Amino acid sequence: MNPEPYAFAKRLLEPLDDYLRHNLHQLTCKDIRALYEGLFDSQKVYRGTSTGITGFSEFLVLRPLVHLLGVERNVSTDEGRHTHSFWKGSMRVSQGALVTTTEGKIRPDILLEEKDVPVAAAEIKTIFTDRKKLQDAFERLKGLKAASNKQFKGAIIVYINEDSYLTPKLEEDVAVLGHENRDWLEILNLKTDDRLFKDALTKALGLERFEIQESVKRGS
Repeated sequence: MNPEPYAFAKRLLEPLDDYLRHNLHQLTCKDIRALYEGLFDSQKVYRGTSTGITGFSEFLVLRPLVHLLGVERNVSTDEGRHTHSFWKGSMRVSQGALVTTTEGKIRPDILLEEKDVPVAAAEIKTIFTDRKKLQDAFERLKGLKAASNKQFKGAIIVYINEDSYLTPKLEEDVAVLGHENRDWLEILNLKTDDRLFKDALTKALGLERFEIQESVKRGS
């Protein structure tokens, strides 16, 4: 195999990751959504459609989390070479990792574990078309909370790339679910949240319990 094409393709995400890392101190929730919208629309320009490519919405949450916590040691998991986790000491951040709970097996979009115990997780949605998708995301986080013997924090992060999907009734359902479970759950609507993304993520996942990288604190 010619190594040059492989090496070129492997570097394609580096500029985006560098942008997230260097601008983490000033990117707002709305900016993260704008990055997703740009990636979404660029596919239409180069491919004629935005279907068939997934993972960007998770990437835009996972990489800031990795940079915030400094969990850069990339290790293949037991599930095979296509699944990796990021480690720092006993802390692990992963995407789509399999967790066995009393409710069954769960693959949260983003999972934070300490000593193999779930301590925080995020479910990421680009749109909500009905209450069921919202409820499914909630039930997965609730199952992880039951599997944790620590103070678990969960977040549902919503991009909402089409206004027409967020009906008044569904908007009310989102608000009620967040309020009823506010002691451990936060629902972030990136379209309307004016906070810095790192601050919103820190609050939603309880990251103040852990060591945040000093460079991120200082905004360097």
